[in-house]
Amino acid sequence: MEFVAEDTDGSVDVKFNFDGTNLGGKILVAFEKLYYGEKLYGTHADLEDEEQTMYVPEVETVALNKETETHHALADGTVELLDTVKYRNLLPGRNYTLHGMIVEKETGNPVSEERTLEFVPEKSEGSVELGFEISADELCGKTIVVYEEIKADGKSIAEHKDPEEKEQSIYFPEIATKALDENSKTQEGEAKEKQKIIDQITYKNLLPDETYVLKGVLMDKETGKELLDENGKRVTAGISFVPENEEGTIEMTFELDARRLAGKSVVVFERLYDEEEHLIAKEEDIVNEADAKTDPDMVADFVAQTGCDLLAVAVGNVHGLDIEPKVDLPLLEQISKISPVPLVMHGGSGIPFDIIQKAREFNLLKVNYGSDLRKAFVSTFGRAYEANHNACSVIELSIEAVENVSEKAAELVTIINS
Repeated sequence: MEFVAEDTDGSVDVKFNFDGTNLGGKILVAFEKLYYGEKLYGTHADLEDEEQTMYVPEVETVALNKETETHHALADGTVELLDTVKYRNLLPGRNYTLHGMIVEKETGNPVSEERTLEFVPEKSEGSVELGFEISADELCGKTIVVYEEIKADGKSIAEHKDPEEKEQSIYFPEIATKALDENSKTQEGEAKEKQKIIDQITYKNLLPDETYVLKGVLMDKETGKELLDENGKRVTAGISFVPENEEGTIEMTFELDARRLAGKSVVVFERLYDEEEHLIAKEEDIVNEADAKTDPDMVADFVAQTGCDLLAVAVGNVHGLDIEPKVDLPLLEQISKISPVPLVMHGGSGIPFDIIQKAREFNLLKVNYGSDLRKAFVSTFGRAYEANHNACSVIELSIEAVENVSEKAAELVTIINS
């Protein structure tokens, strides 16, 4: 710059304009030369002169699940995170404020409130920690990133806000499963001695080239308890794998004697662990039949598209006698006002008669009774056996069993229509 001196002694300000994007952590020194015309009159170029030196701060962060000290977390309940912030080129003894915020990687939306920490470094390089506590219930399959910024006198002097940076990120994996019979490739299996169930597990938001462990167990859908084999042992399977991509599918095989499972349903529960056996994802959802209900908003469209004459509804009714029904009469009434066709209710055997009688007011045209009728049939043979172990007239007993079923059906019709 050119200037005109007003006195023999004085000062001028020289401004440097440059791109400082990649200068974090660097130390800059200003060199000056004074010319009169083309002749050099003075130079100040001392790398050790603190008065000529500018320190460009740099900040790096490592965010970890506080409990596991990893970059994974289970999307369930409250999760505590600890972000370790490393800094360089701060001035010892000066007051600084660290500002931290957690955002969702995909949207950039905040996941936490801003946290701040005031500190005074003893050395130009060091680290401080900033803790966060977040609700993870809605984060399954998502990634969150910790953004950090250091300010001095209210002005930003360094920040680390890179959504692609793994060290700043916490990953919440997601898994979904689909169990199939090995032979039929459907969800209907044969109750045979040597049965294989293939569980297809779809995963999302894993870290490629890291090791993961899947562990599964078969559950009895009716009871909600673990399925036990003939020796009273759990039916389990497990596999270790290293994904090539963050999303993919892997299969796991369950082998069991399924002869005792005729008429039953099993559900596969899966848990995903990292290499150090920390639980990071799970699929453990048994939809109890009593809790699975018809969505009224779908009724009219379903009837229109299928052209059905009757609509079988799920309003807390269940099949069999092992699970207690929880019939939702207000829901049934709501559906009856929407459905253009009469309604059907399955699982009548376990429902009290007064509930069935009340349900008739809501366009209920038909009730299915299976367990009561089968019980009437089978009990005929049971009573005959108890009375005489040598009774073996299958034809006579079958005729009697059919008559008992007819009598039970007539009894049910009379009661529910009374």
